[in-house]
Amino acid sequence: MSDFPDGTILIEIRGIYDGWSVAKLPDGTLVNRWPEDDRRYASTQDWIHRAEENSNDR
Repeated sequence: MSDFPDGTILIEIRGIYDGWSVAKLPDGTLVNRWPEDDRRYASTQDWIHRAEENSNDR
């Protein structure tokens, strides 16, 4: 997961993990750090869905 392109922003979601959980790629794509069987995956994916919905509302 460290092979992200230059300009990638790593996002911490408080309450999920003390470090980054989402990578925002230069093209705006949001990438969940966690594998599906990790306890943090679903919460992070919910955050990603809300962020994508909010960006579509603009």
